[in-house]
Amino acid sequence: MSSPEALADDESTESYILATTQAQFGDSLRVGTGNIWEEEFTGEDGATATGLTAGLWLFVRDRLELNRHVRVHEGQQVEIIDYQLTVLKIDEDGIRLKVIPPPSPQP
Repeated sequence: MSSPEALADDESTESYILATTQAQFGDSLRVGTGNIWEEEFTGEDGATATGLTAGLWLFVRDRLELNRHVRVHEGQQVEIIDYQLTVLKIDEDGIRLKVIPPPSPQP
């Protein structure tokens, strides 16, 4: 399992997840990756591009109905249980994500 690295400037972490492995974020979220290949995709701006994409498998503890699989490209953002995932880089060996966790509960 890949381990997240805390970033100094905010509450986010950056994690490189090797293809066919997964990383744990907090107590509730596991993210797996694989099926990396080049293909055509539509970016957030609506423009068509060609580049590496990857499969992300999102697993939420004790919430099977929220588990899902999505294909992602560099720059794409995915939100799940108040986590914000940004795809920073995809290469043939894995994917680098920036992960912003949900806000901590206030006492």
